[in-house]
Amino acid sequence: MEETVDKNQLKEIVAYEERVYFGSGGLTAEKRFRGGFRVYAFCYLKQLRRYEYLCNLRERTRSPLKKKLLAQRVKLCDRKKNRLSMLTHLDIVEQRVGRGVKLCHPNIVLNGYAGEDCVFHGNNVLGNKQTGSDKVPRLGSRVDVGTGACVIGDVLIADDCVIGAGAVVTRSFPVPGTVIAGVPAKEIGRKTDE
Repeated sequence: MEETVDKNQLKEIVAYEERVYFGSGGLTAEKRFRGGFRVYAFCYLKQLRRYEYLCNLRERTRSPLKKKLLAQRVKLCDRKKNRLSMLTHLDIVEQRVGRGVKLCHPNIVLNGYAGEDCVFHGNNVLGNKQTGSDKVPRLGSRVDVGTGACVIGDVLIADDCVIGAGAVVTRSFPVPGTVIAGVPAKEIGRKTDE
């Protein structure tokens, strides 16, 4: 979600992600009561989206008074996001994940770009090779990242790829639908349409 969004687009994104996590019925009181990780993951994503929206709004605002008021809202929103981050063990850099990202289990660090409808199964890392480097991974849309998989460095993963559990990806795979596994990761096949 690199582009700036208005309030209606923000609502559409949050509603879409609610359907991704909870189906067409959305987050009902019963589902909220039962809890579970997906409720917290959705709440974290919702807060992340709100934080991104407020930061963008503050940047576009010209009025000094309005900027000051928005800065307070951004701080509050950031605190809520950080609390949820500690609770869920999720750490996602702002403005870097597309809509519909699904976080199945905790311990996910995303310091790279992920396209729309990507799935992360838990214990995943998307990050740079060296501290301070701005060369981060870029995942296409609908990429499925298995449990414990890491994507590190200036890497491009095409749309519809599958990264196997425990894989360590340090090079690009630009062909859509590639199945990737191993340490270091290599192509082991192609995804077939079912």
